[in-house]
Amino acid sequence: MLLILCMYALFAAEFPLAKLALRETNAFFLETMRMMIGGTVLMSYYCMRHPRSEWVRREDWGLFTQLILFYMYFSYFAGGWALQYISSLKANMLYSLVPFVSATFAYLIFRDRPTLQKIIGMVMGVFGLILILIASEPQHGRLREYMHLSLPEIMMLVSIFSTEYGYFLLKRLFDKGYSLVLINGLAMFIGGALSLASAFLFFEEQVIQYSNFFFVFGYAALLFFIVNIVDIALYGTLVKQYSITFLTFAGFLSPLFGILYSVVLMGEAVSLIHLLACGFILCGLYLFARHDTVQQSIL
Repeated sequence: MLLILCMYALFAAEFPLAKLALRETNAFFLETMRMMIGGTVLMSYYCMRHPRSEWVRREDWGLFTQLILFYMYFSYFAGGWALQYISSLKANMLYSLVPFVSATFAYLIFRDRPTLQKIIGMVMGVFGLILILIASEPQHGRLREYMHLSLPEIMMLVSIFSTEYGYFLLKRLFDKGYSLVLINGLAMFIGGALSLASAFLFFEEQVIQYSNFFFVFGYAALLFFIVNIVDIALYGTLVKQYSITFLTFAGFLSPLFGILYSVVLMGEAVSLIHLLACGFILCGLYLFARHDTVQQSIL
């Protein structure tokens, strides 16, 4: 359980760190640099360790193509753009929807139906999330809204769905014997190249924009290390001990850490509603985790 807390504490740090970096550059340059740095480092390491190994078997090209598009390209491109207009806390809260996206994919792909106790736990988590959303203040200005969701929030949801589908693809490739280093390195490098090409295509002169290159480079490298090295390594370890549904439901911890980071790093205030929401989220997580542990002990 301690490793799960560490994983989501680091995961929640991604948004405030990226928000700080966006004060010096735009989202497209930051995310492209992050992916290109990560892809270059990981693929260089993999080639040194496995100089003669085959990268991707022909029958798995389709899975890798989907992984590059959903896990890296759509996820980072949409999420990076949205983060320019919403707060880091709001981004963390929206990413708390991941358990429900995961449960949907688990049912559609694996026909994994949640039990009544898991559903109760998820409902408590949703209630806590709603409280946090009520307490938060929108940061998207006058951008267009659809069904009370702003365009940045919609783009962040696109990022969430893409990321979660990417996790299922990542696990399938990992189960096929591929190294996490190869999976992430190849996806990041090609995804970064696609992101850069798209940014030049759609935004032209806005792409290469920064006030302090070394500041942006440092944040991009730090984000890569935290999210794509440490967090992925933790996820690869934990997925062998817990179900995917439980690990993604633990994503409800992200807004709790998000509140902490908002106070410490961003200077934002926390209300009583936030604290009440934390209680509901933790109770829901306990119910879900307790049932998941019982199921594993029976199996």
